[in-house]
Amino acid sequence: MKKNTKKVWIVSLLAAGLSLLAVGCETAGGASSTEPPKGPLAERLTGFEVAAQTTVEIGEYYAPVKPEAKIDGESAFVSVRAKRGTTDLFFNGDDALLIDSFDDVTLTYTVVEGEQSISKSTVLKVQDTGKPFIVTNTLPDRIYRGDTFDCNRYIRFEDLSGTVASSTMTVTDQDGAPLAVENGKFTLPENSPVKTVTFTMSATDGTGNTANKTVSVPVMDYPLWTKPLDFAALDISKVTSQFSGTVIEEAEKDGQKVIKQSLTTPWVKNTAWTCSHVTFPEGLSAYTYFDYIKVTVRAETNCDIQVYGAKFENGDGASFKVGDTETKEIVYDMQSVKDGNNSVIRSDKLRFNIAVLGGRDYSALYGETMPENMDVNFYVYDIEFGFYEREVYDGETLNLAAFGITAEDVVGAKFTPTGGTEKTVNIAAFPNKEDGLLELTVKKKGYRTTTVVIPLTVAQAPVENDNSHDNDGDWNW
Repeated sequence: MKKNTKKVWIVSLLAAGLSLLAVGCETAGGASSTEPPKGPLAERLTGFEVAAQTTVEIGEYYAPVKPEAKIDGESAFVSVRAKRGTTDLFFNGDDALLIDSFDDVTLTYTVVEGEQSISKSTVLKVQDTGKPFIVTNTLPDRIYRGDTFDCNRYIRFEDLSGTVASSTMTVTDQDGAPLAVENGKFTLPENSPVKTVTFTMSATDGTGNTANKTVSVPVMDYPLWTKPLDFAALDISKVTSQFSGTVIEEAEKDGQKVIKQSLTTPWVKNTAWTCSHVTFPEGLSAYTYFDYIKVTVRAETNCDIQVYGAKFENGDGASFKVGDTETKEIVYDMQSVKDGNNSVIRSDKLRFNIAVLGGRDYSALYGETMPENMDVNFYVYDIEFGFYEREVYDGETLNLAAFGITAEDVVGAKFTPTGGTEKTVNIAAFPNKEDGLLELTVKKKGYRTTTVVIPLTVAQAPVENDNSHDNDGDWNW
């Protein structure tokens, strides 16, 4: 009996130990490695609201705003892809999509967790509510007579859809009279009376949106080559005054357009003067071929004045006395300009000074009756560039480059020998064998057709000293 009892106790003790060991393992495992299942993503995802449909404008970039989404209260990443039919579309660096077709675009937003994902879609319906664009920002600030104007170069009709269904344009003058336009081009003759050109435009896109626009551009004359400023179409902004008391304006005198300079000022120590400036649009090199600048002027004044400018060929300019009614000529010697006369050259531009000076003591002339104010209305009729008589060599073809022109610039040539009869000549092969007047009709690019008269005096070409035979071989080197 004792022997059997002992065996039972040992077995029981062993069973109890195994039981305790099992309990310890279950406790450790339950506390450190086993988590409750999370459940389906659809039950734990909140937010993530997406509109079924939205509208976008054709031609614009559309940047989708991703919906906010949370998983178990924490922000979730939302991806987006775009398709047009079965074709994938791509976003640019700003995460925007170019809407360049009227076909629907489907945006698909997706949230992913592990092997689970949820997607929602928005359909972009493309519309066109914007008007076409009538682009005119490259139109010049003026149109010149004598030029062919190409509307296609300066006016464009565009639409964000990429298609303009129809467009119209009419071109009229200041009175509303239509101008003849062919293939988008028109030409104003040099003698055209048109002062303003008005462009009236309309454009309609494929969905019926219509835009209208009207733009007017002034018409100007190119200068005559020998008269760089044409006062009939003068840009008055080119004329400035040195003093605030001087008024510069366009005017009409003796039936023609002129520059008017008006001054009313008290005498200060018997001296008063003023000056306006006319700046020529071209660089100085355009004028270095000429020999002189001739200015035709007139002054209406209550006092004696003198008019000065750059160094004159005739020395002292023109003097005007009270009651003068005649016009007078002042001749600038262009050589003084070519030599760098600093009163005429500014930044490689020719700036002509119109100076009215009362810089004299008039007390002897006026005595106690000297006027309190110097009143001057000063008119510039003409600024002409020209040539003095030129000496040319007998029998040699005329060097046109010396006059700043080429044979291609000359559209007609006549020569009148001294005491002879006028005849038409071929300027490309014109030999100088007689004294006389050469009349050239010149059409340079950027200038109107003009006539140049050049007095020619024929001289014998100098004979160069030929020393080729001086050495007769007697020298020992």
